[in-house]
Amino acid sequence: MTATPDLTKARILETARERFFRLGFSKVTTDELSAELGVSKKTLYKYFPAKKDLLQEVVDSVLYEIRSGLEQILRDRSLEFHQKMEVIVAYVGEKVARYFNKSFLQDIKKHHPEIWQRVDEFRRAQIYSKFSNLIKEGMRKGVFRKDVDQQVVVLVYLHAVQNIINPETLAQLPHTASEVFDAVVQIIFRGILTDEARKKVFSN
Repeated sequence: MTATPDLTKARILETARERFFRLGFSKVTTDELSAELGVSKKTLYKYFPAKKDLLQEVVDSVLYEIRSGLEQILRDRSLEFHQKMEVIVAYVGEKVARYFNKSFLQDIKKHHPEIWQRVDEFRRAQIYSKFSNLIKEGMRKGVFRKDVDQQVVVLVYLHAVQNIINPETLAQLPHTASEVFDAVVQIIFRGILTDEARKKVFSN
């Protein structure tokens, strides 16, 4: 049975997405993609005339995924503030570690700076701003200490995730990505929680 055009395009995107973020955009060739997918390069170019077009759509799909995920968590009224914070921290950490790793960003910045600029603007508009607003809300509710600079906390957290939870760093540590991430969260957020909030969040 012949695959429909939509399914073929979806398969191309899924495969490219996995390989781009695992190996790096510049190290993946259209020959390798077409061979893995079992399609001709003519078919590949039918949907994506240039490798840059494929990268653009992969990046767009990731940005949409992250934006939708953040908005869904923030709208969830079933979560208490400290629970929402825990979910946001875990979600952002996982996405940053998977998609915004330093090697991938450096790769696209070098080869397609206009796409890198879109990613960088998205990080500021979506991740930095939403995370900062959440910390401000936590300060108003007495969860976080009011003498802490929320922008510094956001920067420290995101840079820690980007620079620590990546394959190169993890290979030097006798821990899993999950264990390292939990340690990063505890080190950073224990310091800014109020005493009451700390007991609630880290009671177990």
